[in-house]
Amino acid sequence: MTTSDLIKQLFLSFHDKDSEAFFQAARTYIEHEKRKKHTIIAKELEKALYTTNGSSDREKRFKNTVPIPRDTEKGFPLLEIQNFDISLDSLLVSAETKQQLEQIIREFKDADVFATYNLTNKRKILLCGKPGTGKTFSARIVSSVLQIPLVYVRFDSIISSYLGETASNLRKALFEFYLRPIKKASDINLQKAVSMTQGLSPADIKMVTEEAMKLSILDSRHCIEQKDIEDALKKFSRREKVKNNQMGD
Repeated sequence: MTTSDLIKQLFLSFHDKDSEAFFQAARTYIEHEKRKKHTIIAKELEKALYTTNGSSDREKRFKNTVPIPRDTEKGFPLLEIQNFDISLDSLLVSAETKQQLEQIIREFKDADVFATYNLTNKRKILLCGKPGTGKTFSARIVSSVLQIPLVYVRFDSIISSYLGETASNLRKALFEFYLRPIKKASDINLQKAVSMTQGLSPADIKMVTEEAMKLSILDSRHCIEQKDIEDALKKFSRREKVKNNQMGD
């Protein structure tokens, strides 16, 4: 498509108030300028295109062009598209960490400049650390500064969709698997245990079941009781609160 055709398409879509067609034509024109090595004007046009409409329009446009995948059994969305308006100054981290985030943001913004040198910007980053250290908040800030949506994947829905079981059934299966070495008392209610372990990882459930079995063995009992599981869950919860500095005075 020639430059004249692109400009004509821009005017026609604007006249028809077709925002989706206008956006696509604008994107094509920007890519056209990039191929001609007009990086400065392409960058300015790209900035104007993504900043004038506001976050609500960006969210609507993103949802229209990229359908959200859903669970094939129950229709639950497998992800959420979120938009944020947060400044980088709101992040309280070490100078080194902040510098790394700033570099990631700058690389993304100057991706077209890197392309002229046959270089690519960072497209994947790994944020690791203990709970409460700012991993999710950092991702939200990067999303906000770059003015692109943050996609939040629903892990439970992914499990439900692709493994054919709900997260609840999987947790129950984990309890049954980890408690195999010991007999179970008649009062054992695994469904209750499952409801009390919402949000726990398989490793967490393994830790709870091992603690419950230890309580039973130390009490000279040959079968595990419901109270053992609940006591183990309480100990796990207290340990997590201490780890995350959430215990009261």
